[in-house]
Amino acid sequence: MRRSRASAASIRGIGMYIRWLENASHEDFAEVGGKGANLGEMLRLGLPVPQGFCITAAAYRAAVSSCNLREKLNESVQRRDWAACAAEAKAYFSGLALPEELLSVLVLSYRSLGEGAVAVRSSATAEDLADATFAGQQETYLNIEEENEFLAAVRKCWASLWSERALHYRDTRNVAHFATDLCVVVQRMVPAEVAGVLFTVDPVSEDRGRMLIEAASGLGEALVSGQTAGDVFKLDRRGANLILVADEFSQPPVLAEATILELGRMGLLLEEHFGCPQDIEFAVTEEGIWLLQARPITTLSEEEVFLPPELKLRPIQKLVMSKVIERFPLAPKPLDIVTAEIFIGGSMYVFDQFGFSFPVRSRADELEAWAHAFRIPNPKPTFRLIGLPPRLANLLRRDWKVWWDEERRERLEKECAPAPLESLTAGELLSRFQTISLVWGETMKERAYGTFVMNIVEQLLKIHLVLALGPRKVEEALADLLQDLGTRTTEVNQALWDLAAAAQAHPNDGEYLQESMAGFLQKYGHREGVTWYLSTPVWRNDPRPVHSLLRGLARLDGYPFASRSDRQRRTRERIGKRLRFLPGFRSSFNRLADLYRNLQIFEENSHFDLTRPLAALQEISIQCGERLCAQGWLQRPEDVFYLFREEMFDWLSGNVPPLADARKLIERRKLTYRRLNNRWQSKLALADKGGPSSTLTGKAASTGVVRGKARIIGSEMDFHLLEPGEILVCPYTNPSWTPLFASAAAVVTETGNAVSHAAIVAREYGIPAVMGVPGATKQIVNGQEIVVDGGKGTVILGQRTAYDLASERTVGL
Repeated sequence: MRRSRASAASIRGIGMYIRWLENASHEDFAEVGGKGANLGEMLRLGLPVPQGFCITAAAYRAAVSSCNLREKLNESVQRRDWAACAAEAKAYFSGLALPEELLSVLVLSYRSLGEGAVAVRSSATAEDLADATFAGQQETYLNIEEENEFLAAVRKCWASLWSERALHYRDTRNVAHFATDLCVVVQRMVPAEVAGVLFTVDPVSEDRGRMLIEAASGLGEALVSGQTAGDVFKLDRRGANLILVADEFSQPPVLAEATILELGRMGLLLEEHFGCPQDIEFAVTEEGIWLLQARPITTLSEEEVFLPPELKLRPIQKLVMSKVIERFPLAPKPLDIVTAEIFIGGSMYVFDQFGFSFPVRSRADELEAWAHAFRIPNPKPTFRLIGLPPRLANLLRRDWKVWWDEERRERLEKECAPAPLESLTAGELLSRFQTISLVWGETMKERAYGTFVMNIVEQLLKIHLVLALGPRKVEEALADLLQDLGTRTTEVNQALWDLAAAAQAHPNDGEYLQESMAGFLQKYGHREGVTWYLSTPVWRNDPRPVHSLLRGLARLDGYPFASRSDRQRRTRERIGKRLRFLPGFRSSFNRLADLYRNLQIFEENSHFDLTRPLAALQEISIQCGERLCAQGWLQRPEDVFYLFREEMFDWLSGNVPPLADARKLIERRKLTYRRLNNRWQSKLALADKGGPSSTLTGKAASTGVVRGKARIIGSEMDFHLLEPGEILVCPYTNPSWTPLFASAAAVVTETGNAVSHAAIVAREYGIPAVMGVPGATKQIVNGQEIVVDGGKGTVILGQRTAYDLASERTVGL
């Protein structure tokens, strides 16, 4: 049967039962399993992976919910009779009638892959079972060419979750049987001339300076299963370049040396990305190398890694950490402590100026416990607090916007202007790093004053709003008062819109579009990416998020910006009338409202300018990394981020440890970071206190009520997936996300509040927004219909209509 490709693009948005590999990531682990998540990450890195999709855990649950699986298997599970249970499961799944909606979605997705054979593989979702997927405990079916074969293979994969080996594996690890789901990965098969396995660390000798490749002619299943012996190649990875070590291979060998070295480079990239040694299956065709799957090597002896214990936080420390969570969704790498020191230094400076003291922290402690870099020492009050009122009064009288524009922006632009880094000596490079760090830190301290004042003004303003409108209307009124601010963030978004419009007007003028993009990045390319870390690229160092945004904006029909100044004026008038009977309150309200708007503009504009030193330091760090890489001390320039600042300075100045020790240090830091980031993510998860509910509650941020389909966006690489009119649901935002709001009908985030960047821009665009909704990305699914009330701060969950969404988008079949 010939399969149609007409609908391939139209069904890629299916979010409940199908996730295309290019849209999968580690954030989707629970729905696509370890194999599917890894393949998605590999595609995001630009590596060659055969086209395919994941049948999600939701599809498995839908399939078994129609006939009670627990009822059929519970007795044999309780008896721990794994043979009987496996036989019952095999019979159950072989005769399982799929729900009509699920069946249609599976067939549509299968047809979209076009002619040719496909491979159908299991992908486990339980953390403890992720490795079992690759260890033969679930199934793989190759050369599937017919729909009925495909559906039978999917059923067999689901049944493999209940094989004797899988049941025993879960039992020995205390994993609940009925709480475990299974995903299925479906991919086009490639006509492999050679196939094999790459280990980024030799799994036999455990020599971490050597990689091992085994390859044989034909499909790789025979090699992996041990049915045939292949050629063995070893690569020395200790130096700046990979070196092929002669070993056990035929004459002529099945792989050319260039192919072997390219495989090695891909393996190192994956090891760097995943944070640990990798076991990678590959195939080689006339077209080149294809990567089929990757998983951690679990047989290596694990080194002990220092991870400082968690510390109990005091109230003020918790307040600061809540701000950290919004800005930094990832744990810092060692060189990122520069950012942490500057961020925390601003808060400490304000406390010190207002009369608090801090215990002295030794530099050695910071180096040992980089995990605690964002922890502010517990402040203690001193007699200097008596000077707080007059100092605060002076700060309230300052015009913060003018102060920034006239006194601070120019110095930042001057110090952080692009420089020919390649021509600088090591000393000049490090001196520039120090100078920019100093300017950044001093400016951040002064800016922290304004942030503190803004918080004071907000509380004073809320008192007026409670008196005028009552407590229930405060957040909505506060949001209305911040309409139509006209910040630098809005300016960037407008420039992006102009760029998208230019691309549509000149689709075939490549030179013009390239010049337009270069001009945009020259002016706005210092905008941060995921975080304010040196290790996460700004736009001009990685413009892929910009490209993703432009792809989304190109789908819009009209100009997305809307003025809401009338709403702001009407709200002020209404509040003024309510306060006219309270002597002095109407005039003080107007002064506070003006000051609050001024401070919000200052906050946004200063944020924009303070990313200039971030970009400059990032580029200096990469230059240092490139030099250390050329000298052989680092394997990749990006490894420089695993050095502390002083280490980077020392290494570049020639004070370098022996090569073996240097390599071991970087490898150990990577392992430490992986574990540290896992703990960091656990902290974020613990902050999610939202349980299953039909109504989610957050903070009202931009008024309005919208009903629509939800779209979960987990990272900048997913920006283009948002369709016009969908409701954007995301874990966090920063200003680089806000151009998405031009396409969104509403915004829901897990972090933030009415004065965060996302809220301000949502008001500029005139769309409802609810910030700080715990667990929003977990309780809402793609395609689900939800109602966002930005005035009340609520999100009402409707039916999950992913299948309806797929049907609406599927045309031409």
